[in-house]
Amino acid sequence: DLFEYTNGWWLYNEEEQTTLRYVEIDIDEIQHVACAAVGAKRCISLKKLGEGMSLSFCVVVLNFDNGMEAILRFPTALAGTPFFTTTSEVATSEFVREALGIHAPHVFTWNADATAGSVGAKYIIMEKLSGVESHNRWLHI
Repeated sequence: DLFEYTNGWWLYNEEEQTTLRYVEIDIDEIQHVACAAVGAKRCISLKKLGEGMSLSFCVVVLNFDNGMEAILRFPTALAGTPFFTTTSEVATSEFVREALGIHAPHVFTWNADATAGSVGAKYIIMEKLSGVESHNRWLHI
């Protein structure tokens, strides 16, 4: 399931632990928002990659009819102060890319207020970069 935590389980209080990691979004609306952000007519596929190393974000790859790919990230309740976690991640990504000149994903669109808009959740839609994921290289750095 796109909304449920799937990376593991807990020996203690599993229902509460999984509830903290559950975020429901309007799939049709997030696809509409994403299409507008990347200049596509429709999203042809979405695939959940996982919950991220910190367990505080769910990560989904979106593919579009114009050949574009994007990453959708939406935070769980564990991510921290709701508004600031999303805005901080967007600002940090932009700073790293623009001020430091480091190759980092471009943020196409984002929303840090789950009550604003029709998606029903906070989200970040960003460029999908090519290359090797950091967790595959971490032990070799």
